[in-house]
Amino acid sequence: MTTKRYEHVERVTETAINLAKRYNGDEYKVGLAAALHDYAKDMDPHILKSGLKRK
Repeated sequence: MTTKRYEHVERVTETAINLAKRYNGDEYKVGLAAALHDYAKDMDPHILKSGLKRK
């Protein structure tokens, strides 16, 4: 993950957790979803597709 993407994910996660606090959401679940939302964005598409093949 690039530094730029990492910093973006950190900001999104912080914002999401703050919103969860404000609206009584599950901070753990919201934080996890926010942290993972761009996890695979910079990955090689071939690697991503290989993980989708059914056995």
